[in-house]
Amino acid sequence: MKNIRNILIIFSAIAALISLAVLSVGPASAEPTPGGTTLTATVDITPHWTTTYHWTIDKSVVPATWNLFTGDQGTSMYTITVTKDQGVEEAWMDGQVCVTNGGAVATENLAITADLKNGLPPPDDVVASISVNTSGNPVLDPGETDCYPYLVNVPLPPHAGGEYKITANVTITNHSGHLGTPFGPSPSATTVFPASPTLINASINVDDTNGGSWLFSDSGSVSYNRTFACDGDEGKHDNTATIRETGQSDGASVTVNCYALQVTKDAQTSLKRTYDWTIDKSADQEKVILSIGQQFLVNYSVTVNVGGYTDSDWAVSGDIAVHNPAPIDATINAVSDLVSGVGPADVDCGVTFPYTLLAGGTLNCTYSADLPDAASRTNTAAATLQNYSYDKDGNGTPGGTTDFTGSAAVSFSNPTIAEVDECIDVSDSLQGVLGTVCIGDAPKTFTYSRWIGPYEACGDYTVDNTASFTANDTGTTGNNGASVAVNVPCPGGCTLTPGYWKTHSKYGPAPYDDAWALLLPDGEDTEFYLSGQSYYEVLWTNPRGGNAYYILAHQFIAARLNLLNGASSTPAVDAALAWAETFFNTYTPSSTLSKPLRNTALNYAFVLDTYNNGYTGPGHCSDNNPEHTSLLLYFDHFIALPFVKR
Repeated sequence: MKNIRNILIIFSAIAALISLAVLSVGPASAEPTPGGTTLTATVDITPHWTTTYHWTIDKSVVPATWNLFTGDQGTSMYTITVTKDQGVEEAWMDGQVCVTNGGAVATENLAITADLKNGLPPPDDVVASISVNTSGNPVLDPGETDCYPYLVNVPLPPHAGGEYKITANVTITNHSGHLGTPFGPSPSATTVFPASPTLINASINVDDTNGGSWLFSDSGSVSYNRTFACDGDEGKHDNTATIRETGQSDGASVTVNCYALQVTKDAQTSLKRTYDWTIDKSADQEKVILSIGQQFLVNYSVTVNVGGYTDSDWAVSGDIAVHNPAPIDATINAVSDLVSGVGPADVDCGVTFPYTLLAGGTLNCTYSADLPDAASRTNTAAATLQNYSYDKDGNGTPGGTTDFTGSAAVSFSNPTIAEVDECIDVSDSLQGVLGTVCIGDAPKTFTYSRWIGPYEACGDYTVDNTASFTANDTGTTGNNGASVAVNVPCPGGCTLTPGYWKTHSKYGPAPYDDAWALLLPDGEDTEFYLSGQSYYEVLWTNPRGGNAYYILAHQFIAARLNLLNGASSTPAVDAALAWAETFFNTYTPSSTLSKPLRNTALNYAFVLDTYNNGYTGPGHCSDNNPEHTSLLLYFDHFIALPFVKR
């Protein structure tokens, strides 16, 4: 039995060793060993006893705003006031508790309390107890040391010159030998309290951004002056006084508003201007050739223009305005005006100087000066202001003057002009009164058209025409003429193009040429062969796509009318007309023509075209027709075209 018991004891020991080995390699969260850990701790103490004085500071300035003119100045007075209180007394102890974990496991539930004793006999010895904050490092690892600060307020009045003791009670709940129970060291430290408090801010220094510094041991004030002028001081001037020891400050600002008299003016130049006029008359034809009974529309133009002018009596005048934009009155000693290169102008303001120009008011003046010529100049007006120096109460002392100026260019680019002969009345020997023309309308061209002819006999004629003007002021006159030479050829006549004949039928739009009436039986309404159209309709049909039928028909109709109108013919024209008449009695405008037949038709059209245009035959009459076009433009339609010399 004894052997069995011994064997069981051996097995139990082996099992305990295995269990201990498993615990030593287990996870970090495993329970600490039953042996716990140990602590050591120290504490220090420092006494404090102060009386702190608190100050207030105030800064002010009078006046805080200056309204000045350029050249004025004003003096402001700054005042700095400081106030000292009775002081605040404070007493306290501070230091730190340093704790070291001397064991092999981390601490648990670390807590620190501190008791302060004042060295007097119990029960008055404990004056304060506090808990020291350990949240910054609540667990000390094995071998780790950390220090925890504390502060304990000392009840007033303190034990001056007495000995104070601080005791720190440091506990954990896993201290070796005291597992589960708060336990630990209780280090102490002592100090002697000061015999009297330290005085803080019993006196102060005040620094000012304007450059001054002052020492104060008690409540008080100080004042100083600063002068402001518009020459560089315009705007807001911030100023601060600061207690050097506390950083407290207060400021005062002076705003300088600077004003200038606003001098504005204009310059209106004037002169007398006498105009010279020219007149020119022309006709779009110098010579025309007409057949007997033919009319020709001649276009006339009459142009009048200003040929030049002569200026005199130059002068400048205008208004001067002196405005006071300031909220204060201005004293004006004088208003003057000067024209460069000429001298002073006459100025009239209607007031006596010196003159008080009220705040926001305007003084209006006029001026005038005679000038020797129209050269460009500068005209400058000046308002002379009386300046003042003001004290802090706004009392002003006169001191100097300032001129405020405004200028205007003296330019004759847009003068007031007293105009002489600025308008003329224009008339014409053929057309009568044409109208009145003034310089703003010049140059002005009058146009009109007059029919020349008809003449019943051949010969040379002249159509004379004269245009003239009369000036409105001085009665100065001028004239110019134009002549048209007219030739009406004797037997042989002259020819006209298809364009002429198509517009001079009874359907217009040009005057009717009675040669159409000789075309029997119905003139322009006579049926044109197999076309299904009248002569007039064929002549107005466009030969689109180079239709040879209509190209030949246009020249054929014009040639027939020219012959009826008295123009002489040629053998070539007679042959072309005979061939064309056979062609028109055979074909219609829509007939398909062989290439040789088409080329022959175009060749004969060309023969008739040269006749109608005057290149062959008796020559071409003058013609207003805007559609005058020679078949030479259709040169590619023809083959073997003969060269015909007129």
